[in-house]
Amino acid sequence: MRARDNPLTVQRIATIRYRLAGITWEELLERLAALDYRAALVGPHGHGKTTLLEDLAPHLEARGLRVRRATLHAGDRRLSAAQEKAVFEDVSPRDILLLDGAEQLGRLAWLGLRRRSRAAGGLVVTSHRAGLLPTLHECRTTTDLLAAILSDLLGQVGPLLPPEDLFRRHGGNLRDALRELYDLLAEVPASPRAELASARMVAANTRTLRATARAVAVKDRTEVTNARTVAANARTHRTKDRAEGAKDRTEAASARMEVAEDRTDRANARGELA
Repeated sequence: MRARDNPLTVQRIATIRYRLAGITWEELLERLAALDYRAALVGPHGHGKTTLLEDLAPHLEARGLRVRRATLHAGDRRLSAAQEKAVFEDVSPRDILLLDGAEQLGRLAWLGLRRRSRAAGGLVVTSHRAGLLPTLHECRTTTDLLAAILSDLLGQVGPLLPPEDLFRRHGGNLRDALRELYDLLAEVPASPRAELASARMVAANTRTLRATARAVAVKDRTEVTNARTVAANARTHRTKDRAEGAKDRTEAASARMEVAEDRTDRANARGELA
């Protein structure tokens, strides 16, 4: 199966959000407020801590708080200079700091971060172990949760995707279980029908692109024709204006000649009387 046809791509998995069990969002936020917005999301690898932290951010922002984020990866013993600036620069009680992977920090770095975070309105971290801060929520996974996620991603759980075996083999780490499934599906050859459908889709997209190109070309030609028409109309108007100007000048000259003739006639009449 080609990568783009695999239903377990990173982009599709990212659409699966954390599913709270035994507690509502309102209750979780009330608990966080009771902890003075300083708490930890705790759980092993692949149990949804990062996803829950990501999902927490918009709920905090909806309460008028400003979120600042930083993520630590394996081997990061302290925040980088860029992360420290993003998290602590002009920090105020309106700011809630969200730190993913707090267990990576060395002891001194952790104590320094807690001290500097006092100026903020709160600090929420994820950690594989409890104890860094009061526990807000312990992230857990179940076979049923894995089966539900697979059902959302695949439509149905087939023989190739036994959730019980996957869950047990990866110790509840859903991220690793989904990675294994991705690799398994990548080895499954696409059916002739799927290949034909893909080829038809490519052909349809090609036809669409060609039709769009032709439409753009027609539009361009129409715009050129319109521009030429506008220019021709402008020239016609200028010619008409010049003709009307010449006519006006001729009429003015005729009027002047008539005035001159009237003057001559009056002069002749006075001469005869004299």
